[in-house]
Amino acid sequence: MSSQIQKNLQEECPNKPINAATATSEEEGTVLRFYPQDITVTRNQPLLEMIEKCYVPQVFKDGPQDAEMSIVGGKIKMSQIDKLIPRTPGFDKLHTFTAAKLTANMWRDTVKVLRKTFPDDKKLSKAAEYWDKMPSGTLQISPYGLEDEKNAYYSRGNGSIELKFGYFTDDKGDTIYTCQSSDIVAHETGHYVLDHLRPEFNDSRNVQTGGLHEAFGDISALSFVFADDAMARALINLTFGNLHASANNFAANLAEEFGISLGMPGYLRSADDDYKLSQGEEEVHFVSEVFTGAYYDALASAFKAATQEFTEYNSVTLLQAVSEYARNLLLHAIVTVGGKSPDFVDIANRLYEIIDLHSQNAPAKVAYLQKLKWKTYFETEFERREVSKPVNQLRYAAKKRDMVAEQVRQVRPEKEILTMVCGAHTLQN
Repeated sequence: MSSQIQKNLQEECPNKPINAATATSEEEGTVLRFYPQDITVTRNQPLLEMIEKCYVPQVFKDGPQDAEMSIVGGKIKMSQIDKLIPRTPGFDKLHTFTAAKLTANMWRDTVKVLRKTFPDDKKLSKAAEYWDKMPSGTLQISPYGLEDEKNAYYSRGNGSIELKFGYFTDDKGDTIYTCQSSDIVAHETGHYVLDHLRPEFNDSRNVQTGGLHEAFGDISALSFVFADDAMARALINLTFGNLHASANNFAANLAEEFGISLGMPGYLRSADDDYKLSQGEEEVHFVSEVFTGAYYDALASAFKAATQEFTEYNSVTLLQAVSEYARNLLLHAIVTVGGKSPDFVDIANRLYEIIDLHSQNAPAKVAYLQKLKWKTYFETEFERREVSKPVNQLRYAAKKRDMVAEQVRQVRPEKEILTMVCGAHTLQN
């Protein structure tokens, strides 16, 4: 992750890697390991390691677990994590915990930076304090929690919260474990994060509010890639700095192995799309792709402008800074937007206000990016995709939705059990 979250390490460990067994009071932390991308991406890609190491400035108990999250289904000993073999149950537990923890830490750092920059923003403070209280207790993570299910989900209900990941046998006879995808883990953890910043969104029956939740999950997966030093560097090298490159764009293409196993063209979803709201039906996963695509294109425009404006910086540094600036804007807008069930236009209008606010007082680390035309980038994409159009003026297409057979089980029975799932669909012309 970024310098705020982790340090990328070479596979060759230091003589004494910092872990739960060797941490000291001066240097407490843990070296964890995870799959940075799906095996379908790393298998034939020499610029990406199958396994990455990261330093997290926290010490974890066997499980792994801490006060915020815990692995369910048998513990692994933290003193033995360097001996775990990839693509085994033990390593999958470590990976799933690591990807979830890094994603949560990324958004916690964003909240922390925003609160420091805007100390008088009561909505930011209220949201942060709510998350810190952990009102539903420790997040229970089940890497193998859904047997023979093509799904993964976050749920809150009856005083508990959980992430469950499915596994199944595909048509080739291979077992697909959704927990092995950092994209999927980051997506589901994104639901957890948003639910702890704006819990009332889960009570909404507004399709666009639900779509915002799904988009936030996909944006979490995007941000996870951009914030990681090794992945950001590989992405720049493989795409030559073109975020709209169709080949090797593992950032925009989400959940590749899962998507391929379902018979989809190389991935479950792509953030680099050009959908308009009027092109699909009024359904959370479709509208989320519209919002995610707008966010991605705005970020890509900002990155392109930054490489032209700030030639003294290397492209990897600029990509991570642009992503962080965009992440600050989006989270600030979502946390402070009015109402319990916002439409996309509400988010868009609040985002424009936040952009103006940050143009005067942005977080110090990325303040040099204030001079970019952020409002233009977002306005252009929101208008092109009809995101900024009032709902009562929208005309969704009357089309059939092609949900791959039995792949998605969207559970939302009553307010006691609130569930967010990974979904997929195909647009019809």
